[in-house]
Amino acid sequence: MTVVKALYLLLCSLHIHLSIQSGLCYQQKSDISNVLSGEWYEETNKYAGQRYGHYSREYINKNNITDLWWSEACPVQMTIFTCYRHDIDRLHGKGSESELRYFQPLGCDIEDFSPTKFLEIIRDRTILICCDSLSMQFYTELVCNLHGSTRSKYHIDWARLTGIFGPQDCRYNTGDYCHLNTAHVFYPEYNAHIKYIGTHLQNINGKAHGYNSLKDYQDYGVLRNNQKDILLLNFGVHFHSKSAYVVPITALVNEYLENRSKLPHVIWRETSPQHFKNPDGLFSREGRCVSYKDYEHFYHSNFYNRAIEEVFQQFNVDIPILRIYNSSKTEYFAHIDLQDRTDEKYLSDCTHFCQPSGVLNHWVELFYNAILLL
Repeated sequence: MTVVKALYLLLCSLHIHLSIQSGLCYQQKSDISNVLSGEWYEETNKYAGQRYGHYSREYINKNNITDLWWSEACPVQMTIFTCYRHDIDRLHGKGSESELRYFQPLGCDIEDFSPTKFLEIIRDRTILICCDSLSMQFYTELVCNLHGSTRSKYHIDWARLTGIFGPQDCRYNTGDYCHLNTAHVFYPEYNAHIKYIGTHLQNINGKAHGYNSLKDYQDYGVLRNNQKDILLLNFGVHFHSKSAYVVPITALVNEYLENRSKLPHVIWRETSPQHFKNPDGLFSREGRCVSYKDYEHFYHSNFYNRAIEEVFQQFNVDIPILRIYNSSKTEYFAHIDLQDRTDEKYLSDCTHFCQPSGVLNHWVELFYNAILLL
């Protein structure tokens, strides 16, 4: 470690900002795919006065869920992922601790999220976020950060008593406020739309099923045939081998290359790190969420992001990759961990993050900095 870097990290740990950055991390479109290195810090004043999301930060139970969600919660806040539901005794205080953590890149800076500037950037545009449950959490964090900053109209389809998320997940209610199926927020002053589609792509007989065609989004009216629109994609962790995962990725890239001039802006979000008690951190039903010291091995064990890089390089595709993996890999304790679900009670969720979340807020800031260049 150089003397300058050591001094920088020391001053950051004391919450003193030393201006040795070389400007913004994203200065041109190609920079979006750069991997950021840096450190996480806790700063009680970092978001003071800047919490635009009207999150409910009260612990919930079956007696107060409706009152809390009507009076306090951001309209798309979900009980299934809230920091104030799962394992209440252990998580006392975890919500605020996780929310106030922020990531400081080394050698460059990222512009703080501004709701009004963000909405101005997406004026007359549609943002569609798809397709996995982490995309759903990303959507929630973004929309809740915008909530209250301008007039908005919400159209929400909650997963209720049928489908993959049913009463076993919605322990305190029958579906409302529990888990998003689809969502659409319209900001009339900006003629801007932000949408989420909860289509979980599954590998069935070697084929990806669901919204796996870019043209589908326009044909079904999800996007408005506007080349200024933005599509943020990730297929999630539903594929259990690299060979199966490469199939829909290759199809996506081929369609993109054939129709690039007609398509909206496409950004791929990296698959985020999981912290299950496994050598590669991938899904397991055993143990609690754990930290990994050998992050190099941890990354290379995650075939999702390696597959994306290899296919994009093979076809020389210019889809930017939103690099959230490297900056999120240390935050194992920010996951939901022990769950309060009747079907998986006391089993750990080391994939999703409890919300509101400093990790997800960091992803939103990276996305905000990225679309400044589109």
